[in-house]
Amino acid sequence: IVMGEANESVKFKPSDIAAYGFTFEEIIYQFYSKPTKKGGNKFLTPIVIGPKTSLFQYSIYTSGSGGSLSSNQTFYTFEKADGSNLLLGVLGIKKFKAELKAFYKESPAAQKLIDERLNDWLSQKKDLIDILSAVNKQ
Repeated sequence: IVMGEANESVKFKPSDIAAYGFTFEEIIYQFYSKPTKKGGNKFLTPIVIGPKTSLFQYSIYTSGSGGSLSSNQTFYTFEKADGSNLLLGVLGIKKFKAELKAFYKESPAAQKLIDERLNDWLSQKKDLIDILSAVNKQ
């Protein structure tokens, strides 16, 4: 929400602006309006911004009630410089790797890293950063 000239509040949606950012306690926060697997645009956090490809993410956290387990689901938007997107949600590792390999089929370095990495969810973010860094360096 932003305060307008007449001291009225204006609420921007992801369809209204491309990005926004702010600084809080010396930490810079940035959010970009990007398409998501659930449909429509959401404000996503950038993970990698590069000349050939970029990666954005958002998470949905659900807390359990009555002693049930909580869960955190992460969704990714991969974007190439030509504007094409790959939207990935919660998938098995094999399917996730297959979708990523198809999207980066022109990158031998990405193909190799996708084959070697992304074998467990704990290192997924680091593996994705390494893969996109390889694509951006080619």
